Amino acid sequence: MLSKKIAAALLAAALCTTSLTAPLPTFASVPVSAETVTDIPQDYRTACDWIWKNRIETERSCEAWSTIYDQIVAGNGTLQYILIWQSYEKITLAQRQNLSKMLEEAVNKWNDCLVGYDEWPIDHVNVKVVGYAVLDESCILDRQPDEVVYTQTTNSWLHDDMISSGMGNSSVPNIQPAEPVDISRYVHWNDKNWSYRGSYDNRYDMYLHGITGMIDMGGYGYHYGQILSDRSVLGLIDGKTSQHILLHEMGHGFGFPDYYGGEGESDGFPPGGFPGGQGSIMMAGSCGYIVSPQQASKIHGIPAGDMRSEYLSLFVRSAKASPPGGRCSLR
Repeated sequence: MLSKKIAAALLAAALCTTSLTAPLPTFASVPVSAETVTDIPQDYRTACDWIWKNRIETERSCEAWSTIYDQIVAGNGTLQYILIWQSYEKITLAQRQNLSKMLEEAVNKWNDCLVGYDEWPIDHVNVKVVGYAVLDESCILDRQPDEVVYTQTTNSWLHDDMISSGMGNSSVPNIQPAEPVDISRYVHWNDKNWSYRGSYDNRYDMYLHGITGMIDMGGYGYHYGQILSDRSVLGLIDGKTSQHILLHEMGHGFGFPDYYGGEGESDGFPPGGFPGGQGSIMMAGSCGYIVSPQQASKIHGIPAGDMRSEYLSLFVRSAKASPPGGRCSLR
């Protein structure tokens, strides 16, 4: 249970040394031996305990077995996405082919911190895009015979929400593509008898939702997936946009909170700040990437094995309950 508790708190305090606007570096993987939670340095343990007790337990963000951890394990190392396209921008075949590669790269920046720790069973997460829910089918250029496209629409709750919150403007469409909820794992994870149209292989675990009129430096994220502007999604696919907002929103899918409040506050960060005096990918403006255990050990002079236990004990999750629902935003 101790490892499960720490699992849902520590990676959100991942250290970094670049700002959100800096280019994201690439670090080579360096094998290190896994350690136990008892080897975590005391300053990390203190921050972890505070995050767990004051943020994650209070917000119940890791109780439901619908987090990305659970999706990865239930899918035996696979994640299946659909793209919800609340936009009239065209998407080429090459862009659609790159979409799954981009999502796979992003989610493995989180999963790489798990490999080799506490019997985590997945070395690499394979991502597949299994469908497209669109406002206009003509947006899918050069559609292939095996591509699944959903064309039903519904009124958009996001339209009014985004305008009132400042996350979007009046160009946000007032209709949005309808999800095929009968194959949504997020909707049906707690129903062991749900058939997903006859096979679990037919499910989608999450969606990436692109929206016209949404601000480019904003996002929403939870166990259901990530919501970004359509321009951000296309920029990510084309390799022209930094992944930091997408990674932040994925962090909510792992159960990590925003750290927007002050030090020690109910919506804030641990008293004394994050160990090493650095920021977190979950604190907007303080961090642009997820630091690997070995890189953090170089930065802070802590043995790589200790850093692995500090970061990776984060990922063995906690107890189950009903999902809280709602959404988080990077603003």
